[in-house]
Formats: sequence, C-alpha cells, structure tokens
Amino acid sequence: MKQDEIERFEEGALALAQATIQKAMTVEGITQKGLATRMNRSTTFVKRMLEGDHNLPVKTLAAALACCGYEVRFTLRKLGTKSDDDPEA
Repeated sequence: MKQDEIERFEEGALALAQATIQKAMTVEGITQKGLATRMNRSTTFVKRMLEGDHNLPVKTLAAALACCGYEVRFTLRKLGTKSDDDPEA
C-alpha cells in the first residue's frame, strides 16, 4: 500500500473518532468545557482533540467517550467492502 493511501485511511479514522466524540457530546448535552472538566483537561485540549489533525490516542478516545457515558467499540472490515449501513451497498 502506498504512503498516500495509508495517510488517507489515517485521516479518515481520525475524522470518524472526532465525529464519534462530538456525537456523544451532542446527545448528552455536554459542551467542550464540560468535557474538559470531566476529563480533567483544559478546554484547549478538548478543542484540539475535536478539531485538530494530530494523532488521537486510543486511550484519549476511550476517556473522552467514557466521560460522555459511552464505551469504544471497534469493528473490522476488509478494505474495499461496503458496510451494512452504506446506502450504496
């Protein structure tokens, strides 16, 4: 696999992780400041976590979701296959 392909998958995974945290926050009515308080982190940390293009460690993802009342679940899907909820499948 080419490096640019790997980077595309990394960026997609990061965007999905950030969107998952944001969705949990929205559903639970938690602000960035509220999540920062729950995580014992700064609001700047949470803002960067949700909007940045840096690495988001699995432990940080798990902590953020736990502070929203959720747990992380991963699924494995072969590259090039459609998901069950994909409208184009």
